[in-house]
Amino acid sequence: MLDWIQPDDSAILEEWVRVEGGLVNISQFALAEMQEELDSISTIGELLRGDRDKAMATFRAYDQKAHQLLQLLSTVVKAMDAMRSLGAASRSGL
Repeated sequence: MLDWIQPDDSAILEEWVRVEGGLVNISQFALAEMQEELDSISTIGELLRGDRDKAMATFRAYDQKAHQLLQLLSTVVKAMDAMRSLGAASRSGL
């Protein structure tokens, strides 16, 4: 668990973080750099979520079109089977 504490000398712009091994000194500059990195990671995450949503929408559209095509092909095969059976019946004299 991390605990943020300030040293007694307030003129020093540094923070201390307590970790299991003891205290670690982190300068304000390093904290600002870490915040910038976190912000850029957050921005990248948002971009990736947007790309994922676009990819999912594209896949859904493709899947829907493929389903429609398979339904159409199924209808055609059934119609051809029906026509074949009618043709065979007429040839046999039924």
